[in-house]
Amino acid sequence: FRKLVVRYVFAGKERWADIAACSRALVAELNSSPVFGFFADLIIEEIDMLRGGDSHDLLDEGKRKRCLSSLVAVHILLITPPCDTFTRAVFSGFPGPKPIRDFHHPRGFLDLTPGQREKAEAANVLCDFSVEMLRQAAVLGVVAFLEFPEDLGKCRLGRPASIWQRADMRALAKLGFIRGVCYQDAWAEVPYLKPTGLISNAPK
Repeated sequence: FRKLVVRYVFAGKERWADIAACSRALVAELNSSPVFGFFADLIIEEIDMLRGGDSHDLLDEGKRKRCLSSLVAVHILLITPPCDTFTRAVFSGFPGPKPIRDFHHPRGFLDLTPGQREKAEAANVLCDFSVEMLRQAAVLGVVAFLEFPEDLGKCRLGRPASIWQRADMRALAKLGFIRGVCYQDAWAEVPYLKPTGLISNAPK
């Protein structure tokens, strides 16, 4: 047996058929069959405040540094950054919260309230760190994967900001990352399309 270490950053709360549960089931199935020649002791590190409280708070610079430096011991990195401040829903014109960023102000509008500014800057830190983790994964030879809602362009009240608009995200192509997109209803029986952008340096 060998160790297969998977780190899932922004894992969210534990739920039925989540990444960890499905990974454990898959590896157990592969381990049980000599046909695959795959024998691994699966270790899944799930990082999220909903899992580990303040000890998983990546707004803390020290915790981000430790997360980054310890990537050397990881084989597969999964990242699903928080996307609530990028949602298209707030550009719909319907009642509800208003946008705090857009295509022309991707780091946040200049006239935000203190509460809105804090929310925007927290998301900026976590998105910046997500890109930094992908770069470090490429340097270390870690297979990495990031998922984020697809950038669908303009809508009723303007064009939302998106992580996919970032120059440093596009520059990841030079490090072997390939980007694609899918509708989630093509992969699961859900009542919505949910166009989702994906980027990975996986060789297959």
